[in-house]
Amino acid sequence: MNKKIAIIVLAALLCCIATQVSAGVSGAKPLRWYLEVGGGTVGIEGDLLPTGSLHTGIQLGPSVAVGAYSTLTLLSDFEHAEFGLSTADVEAAFSLATGTELTFTPCSEWRFHPLVRLSVGGITAGYLENTDSEEGYETAHVQRFFHAAAHIGGELAVTRAFRVTMQGGWSFAGNTGNMGIGVGELGGFEVAIATRILWDTMW
Repeated sequence: MNKKIAIIVLAALLCCIATQVSAGVSGAKPLRWYLEVGGGTVGIEGDLLPTGSLHTGIQLGPSVAVGAYSTLTLLSDFEHAEFGLSTADVEAAFSLATGTELTFTPCSEWRFHPLVRLSVGGITAGYLENTDSEEGYETAHVQRFFHAAAHIGGELAVTRAFRVTMQGGWSFAGNTGNMGIGVGELGGFEVAIATRILWDTMW
C-alpha cells in the first residue's frame, strides 16, 4: 500500500511539472528556485523533540512549487551534546526523513498568504555507536521506512525574494518498533518556522 501511495503522489507531481512546462515552451523565461531552512519540534512518544529541516526546489508558478525535503530529528543525547533527550533507549539516536514535496501558496500576491505542503519519501532511523572506546562514533545502525506528511500554515513575503513561513501538521512513519520507540511512533504532530529564499535563472 505504501508503494502505491508513493507512485500516485509522484505521478501527480510529474503531471504538474508537465503542465507547467508545456504552458511555457513558447519562449525563454525565468526559472524560479527556492531554498528553505528552518527548525521546530515534533511530538514522539509524548516527548517534544527538536527538528531541523532543509527544503529546495523549483517554483512551477506563483502558487505551486515542487522540490525535495530533509528533516533531522534528535531522539536522544549525543556525546558532548546533552539536550536532556531520552525518547530512544540508546545514545546518539536520530531520524532523518527525506523525499519529494509539493507546496501550494494560494493568493501568493498577498503579503501574508496560506501555505499547504504535502510530502512523501522515506525516513531513516537509527543510532551511532562508539566501538573503539575513543572519542567519536565509528558505526551507524540504521533502518529505512516509508514517510509522508501534510502541513498547513502561512507565508510572509518580506520581500520578493525573502519569505518567512510558519506551518504545522502531521507526519506518518511506517517504522517498526525499535530503540524503545513503538510501531509508527516516529511520526506525529509537527510545528516549524523557516526562512525561504527565492531566485531566478533563465532557461
